[in-house]
Amino acid sequence: FGTKLKFYHKDGTYMREYLDANDKTIRKFIYLAETNRLYITGPWNPDTVYYFDASEKLFDSYNITTGPTDTVLGYVCPSNIIKYRYYEKIFNDTVTMKLGYFFCRELPIKPDYYKNYYIWYDIIKEQKSVAIKFTEETEKYFKMTYTATKIDQVKLNKEVFDFNKKAVLIHQDTGN
Repeated sequence: FGTKLKFYHKDGTYMREYLDANDKTIRKFIYLAETNRLYITGPWNPDTVYYFDASEKLFDSYNITTGPTDTVLGYVCPSNIIKYRYYEKIFNDTVTMKLGYFFCRELPIKPDYYKNYYIWYDIIKEQKSVAIKFTEETEKYFKMTYTATKIDQVKLNKEVFDFNKKAVLIHQDTGN
């Protein structure tokens, strides 16, 4: 998933842009609040955009707990931990995921932006802020940590969230 991650947020819409060591985009995860979809794009297939309906139930069950507090860029960040199991086609295995999100209260967001976003709304309605550190790990396959090293509050144009609208849209099958 790269060596760097840029995160953009505006009025409920967000994008995580994953970059390699040369600052080339590897992939983008774009959530458009107006469509309530998460789109996945990448240079590996520029004419195809994969998507999930954000209200879609992706897992049979999940568990959200209060996690540890960490300090990131001088901000005290409470966290939530999400655990769930799902079948991952890439590994041909059922995977247990553990995600940790550390929230910066100084970067508030409106929970209503995510009222139809499966799992995420359950967290955002409590935290009401942007996560500036997160971890993603499985028991057997990987562990990734992304920690903010800089926060720039700038005015974003809506075009930041654009992707090839002429691309073939493919609903991403979750395997459930």
